[in-house]
Amino acid sequence: MLIESHDSQGFRIVRVEQESEEDTDFVQVEELVARYADEGAVNIALSLSINAYPYSKLISVLVRCKQIVQERGGVLAVVQSNKDFVEVLKRTKLDEIIKIAASEADLAE
Repeated sequence: MLIESHDSQGFRIVRVEQESEEDTDFVQVEELVARYADEGAVNIALSLSINAYPYSKLISVLVRCKQIVQERGGVLAVVQSNKDFVEVLKRTKLDEIIKIAASEADLAE
């Protein structure tokens, strides 16, 4: 899994690229979110690759990341343009607690 981060639109953006369909260990993403939150990054956005699949382990990581950020008074966002992924977030009502943006530029809205 390739992970890089930068600051933009008032968020610490963590870009996550899965190198293969088997590359599904998002624990390191959760650890990175916790570290950034401890360092004072209040608003954190996870920019997931277009081929990311919203399987249960990823959904649980998103919920835990939301809790980490929320405890520090911040906002967790998911940047994802894959409509199927977004639909799963809406069906599970996660769109009510996690900001969803189609692009990094949309985070400012």
